[in-house]
Amino acid sequence: RYSLDPGHRSELHTSAPGKALLACLPEEECKALVARIRFTRYTKNTITSAKAYMKELAEVREKGYSIDRGEAYDGVYCVGAAIRDRNGYPVASIWITGPAQNCPPKDISAVGAKIVAAAQAVSSRLGFG
Repeated sequence: RYSLDPGHRSELHTSAPGKALLACLPEEECKALVARIRFTRYTKNTITSAKAYMKELAEVREKGYSIDRGEAYDGVYCVGAAIRDRNGYPVASIWITGPAQNCPPKDISAVGAKIVAAAQAVSSRLGFG
């Protein structure tokens, strides 16, 4: 079981929702925000440099979804995607969280496709695409 208290804040560099949102921002806005991140290490999987993080965001843009590979909490994986407004600007994100053993690497792309579809459905209701 995994739960967070209402109002819990996740850091942009360790969370699937944070990665999804940043990856969808205009490039200059994304770079400016990444430059302000303090890349604190929480687990052995935490991304700890702006260069590595920008590479991760490029992968998110390519795939359409983001992955947290136990970067904030050992053994907790997340897959997320951005929800966009009618102008294509990211306004929210949707994600799924669970124990790593329930989300093996071979299943992540299928989960990602479902998360992207859900995000696209909400985005379309907001006038995007």
